[in-house]
Amino acid sequence: MGSPYVDSLERYQPEVIVLNIWCATVEGFGPIIMGKEDASRTLDLLPQSIVVASHMEAVNHCLLSRAELREYCHKNSIEQRVLIPDDGEMLAL
Repeated sequence: MGSPYVDSLERYQPEVIVLNIWCATVEGFGPIIMGKEDASRTLDLLPQSIVVASHMEAVNHCLLSRAELREYCHKNSIEQRVLIPDDGEMLAL
């Protein structure tokens, strides 16, 4: 048995997963929201799925930029499976 997150993904096998991937951090505590590596871990778990990165660059304690996430996705060959919408952009899935 894994985490509730992993258990739910494995059980329901969603085609699209929306993740808060902005690496919000609290000083002295560390990351409190998913980061770029979590996109890879999610896609490893569900190789047929697509991840949509949400809340990018939303608040000042978010350390991950869209540009950095795009670069990470490119380097890890997952850029076709991670959608990084701009503010106000609508996606048709």
